[in-house]
Amino acid sequence: MSDPTCAACQRPDPTGGVCCHDCAGRARRSLHIVADLTGDARDVAHGQARRGTGRVGGGGGEVRLPLNLAATARLDAAQNELTGWARHVAGERGLPTPAGADPLEVAARWLTGHVEWLRFREEAFEAFEAFGDAERTVTTIADRPPERVIVGACDCGARLYAPRGAAVATCRDCGQRWDVDKSRDILRRHLAKMLATPAEIATMALYLDPDADRRRVRHLITVWATRRRGGVPLITMRGRDAAGAPLYRVGEVLDRLSRPAEEGPVRRAS
Repeated sequence: MSDPTCAACQRPDPTGGVCCHDCAGRARRSLHIVADLTGDARDVAHGQARRGTGRVGGGGGEVRLPLNLAATARLDAAQNELTGWARHVAGERGLPTPAGADPLEVAARWLTGHVEWLRFREEAFEAFEAFGDAERTVTTIADRPPERVIVGACDCGARLYAPRGAAVATCRDCGQRWDVDKSRDILRRHLAKMLATPAEIATMALYLDPDADRRRVRHLITVWATRRRGGVPLITMRGRDAAGAPLYRVGEVLDRLSRPAEEGPVRRAS
């Protein structure tokens, strides 16, 4: 008698699972990726309030990146899907439903411990498909270059954005036109004074340079904070935010990002 066939890859599975061990491994990796990148995807979709001594355009306040409603809706759908699977598994196994600050991240991380149980269930293929879909959603949003770049602030107080590669930005509120390069130089000078987390700085880097590799930038910040030259870190931690995440001076990080990277490129390959 032949071995049962995996519902996902159609290969024989001698263990008798609805889905094979390899497909379960891919599903588990998908969940790990979702858990690891949810924070990055939230940053891109929602934007983050920027801590600092001033807002772009002068005065006190904060800089906020634009809300991406389409990305937010896709993350909400992924969250509903994975939290639904978490409730299903918890109910079937008599376990408490996982809870935490970010339901999508919590559900994904919790489900990694139940993939092996799931692969012997008749709903395994459906669940694994959902996990892969969630991975594609989160990675696409986390790594998606913005269609518009942030330029600065108009004299009327409105935020200025321009299409990638544009030379002039037009204020949507008052119609005033601005030179993109000059305005972005002013923006960089204001951002340089601010303190932000690695995730926030990586988001800023992506909006300042849409070809930047966001995950690479975030990784390099961690590397530079721990690497020393002459007993001094390459970048200095300036404190922690309310959630305990380390804070760095944005200008210090952007300055190092502008240099040739010893650890490899910080921009995407074209």
